[in-house]
Amino acid sequence: MPKISIIYATCRPDYPMVDMPEMHQFTPFLESLKKQTFTDFEVVFTDFLLSKRKIDFSPYPFKIKHIDPSGFSWAWKKGLWALQDGFNYGLIHAEGEILLWFGDCCEIPNSDALQLWWDWYKKGYFAMALALYYTGNSQTRLPNGTVVRDSRWNFVDETANGIWYAKGQQYSGYASSSLHSMIEINGYDSNFDGSSALSDTEAGERLEQLGYKFVCDKRLTVIERAHIGIAIASIAPDGTRPSSNLDKDKWTELWGMPDQDFRSNYSLLMLNKEKHRTRANDYALTEEELKWIIEHGEKWGIIAPQKGTYRHKLLMDWFNNPPLFDIYQLRQENKK
Repeated sequence: MPKISIIYATCRPDYPMVDMPEMHQFTPFLESLKKQTFTDFEVVFTDFLLSKRKIDFSPYPFKIKHIDPSGFSWAWKKGLWALQDGFNYGLIHAEGEILLWFGDCCEIPNSDALQLWWDWYKKGYFAMALALYYTGNSQTRLPNGTVVRDSRWNFVDETANGIWYAKGQQYSGYASSSLHSMIEINGYDSNFDGSSALSDTEAGERLEQLGYKFVCDKRLTVIERAHIGIAIASIAPDGTRPSSNLDKDKWTELWGMPDQDFRSNYSLLMLNKEKHRTRANDYALTEEELKWIIEHGEKWGIIAPQKGTYRHKLLMDWFNNPPLFDIYQLRQENKK
């Protein structure tokens, strides 16, 4: 059994990265893993477009699982962002003692990174890598020349030794957690799918409720590269834009508005905190809770869907068909 499982969730077609037109999005990531001094790991690609890709993994000396979570996901069947379902499907198939959570178009610049993740875990902390944003081979900059960077750098820079002990609300992007802890909280909350926002933060806050601790170490970084192509949230299950399989008016109504979400993830996060939920994917919202999410969502700028619209139908479909599953049970079934 490997000590580390790296779970890389993707639903992005093979659009090229900026200034790297011949480079597949998986390649920098896999090549950087070949340079790691810590070698007891596996890679689990949970790929919603697996059937559309032809990837040769034979040059890589480590174990790679390339699996398709599309049948597992309510959101993906609606043509929506489904990152949590991708991570949870990877969690069902992972064998490592600790888990690292990765996304598209990235690579690990430090050859000792996996060792650092493991060492922090052995000290009782879930380490989170700091993102370095790149366009081609240069760091991404704003028009005024300012480097675009992970907001957590601000806290790390204020420390004397480059080590910042974070809270659960800072748990995001290229984070780590133990297999035991993720089974304990029943994975990432798939109720957050349909949007990219706050799902990892919410998971971090549930982990913190159970006593788990987090750290950022300036030596632990991941490069995330700018990419060309359509937004992840606008990819349909067949790999095309939802406009190709949704009525045009529905497309405009769902995606052509400033508030693309059909509900507020921030409201859902606040509700879960208020309810002191530590487990995801084992609860159904009450009508009162749905009303609370809608009303509070308007305070955060998410306009309530009007009855009869596609967004409202989507909201009610989400409400009436919540993700209900037990990660431990699904893992046991997968082993058979």
